[in-house]
Amino acid sequence: MDAIFMPIRNVSHSINSYVNGNEKQEMFFLEI
Repeated sequence: MDAIFMPIRNVSHSINSYVNGNEKQEMFFLEI
């Protein structure tokens, strides 16, 4: 799971810079 989370974490970080708030969490869940 850590190996799968590595790229997702990278994408999440990019989204975090773009959108700050609950929307980021919603996108994160959609990403998985």
